[in-house]
Amino acid sequence: FTRPHRPPQELIKICHDMRRRIGRNQESDLMIQQFCTGDPESVLAKVQAPTFIMWGMDNLTVGHLDADVFEHWLTSAPTTKKKYQGAGHFMFFEIPDKINRDVRDFLNGDMDDKLRMTQRVLSVNEKQAGCVC
Repeated sequence: FTRPHRPPQELIKICHDMRRRIGRNQESDLMIQQFCTGDPESVLAKVQAPTFIMWGMDNLTVGHLDADVFEHWLTSAPTTKKKYQGAGHFMFFEIPDKINRDVRDFLNGDMDDKLRMTQRVLSVNEKQAGCVC
């Protein structure tokens, strides 16, 4: 959470309760050690549904420039992107009214005029190697 936003008390209670369960700390530690992002570029390239990328500018977990990378990798889906000033990784808690409004607008089709397709252009090295996109 970024200032001035604070996590809701209910979320704090849930996280605290989860960490107190017997064996949970070891499970969490193991999960973190084994975490692998996989290959987001190839996964995102397969998405075909219209996609609304929403990102907090103050996201310390995943920087806001990654939103641009995600948009670039979504080569098979019409996309639109919005970055929120003063919001972090938990935007849906920090600025719920804005997030809810924008999600509703997207789902209602009110953002359809903002959807764009990314067309990937081969780099010089890829062209020389005979890559096909």
